[in-house]
Amino acid sequence: MLADGIIPDGGTLQLGPRVMPLAEVECAFTLARDLVPRDDPYSQPEVRAALASVHPAIELPDTRLSRFTDVGIAELTADSACAAEFVLGPAAPPARLDDDLTELEVTITVTLADGTSAHSTGRGGNVLDGPLGSLTWLVGELSTHGITLHAGQVVTTGVLSAPIPLVPGTRVHADFGSLGTVSLNTA
Repeated sequence: MLADGIIPDGGTLQLGPRVMPLAEVECAFTLARDLVPRDDPYSQPEVRAALASVHPAIELPDTRLSRFTDVGIAELTADSACAAEFVLGPAAPPARLDDDLTELEVTITVTLADGTSAHSTGRGGNVLDGPLGSLTWLVGELSTHGITLHAGQVVTTGVLSAPIPLVPGTRVHADFGSLGTVSLNTA
């Protein structure tokens, strides 16, 4: 995602016309050091050792393609893989990087402008081998293509619960337990 798509924690997303008015609750990692391509695959402990922090996050997918489910990989890639905006919560305490994030439970509360709300839950295990496993897979896949992940980059690792529909006036609050919280408003 590009820097102009980052919304501060607690910030507001101007929905406007969207093809995908959704929020996806995800874990995100900030890298402390580069993960360079190599012949041997990276192990999860090696990837863990390269991390600076883990964050609660909300991804806000969207696309310019009205029939995005009918197009191919080239079109989706050219459209930033439906990645539009992103909310990065504060870094969790450093010790949380050692948690088994497959066991992480997330509660999402969606409150509409009229005060009605709904709750949903998700788990770290809903992502490929958990968030760290998903990141390790990505590092390996990028390595086979000669691509380096760089220190300071933030990587999201996949949705932990069903995507949440958004309308103007929605408040999304996600509680990641020991990792903290992240929130978003829509207008």
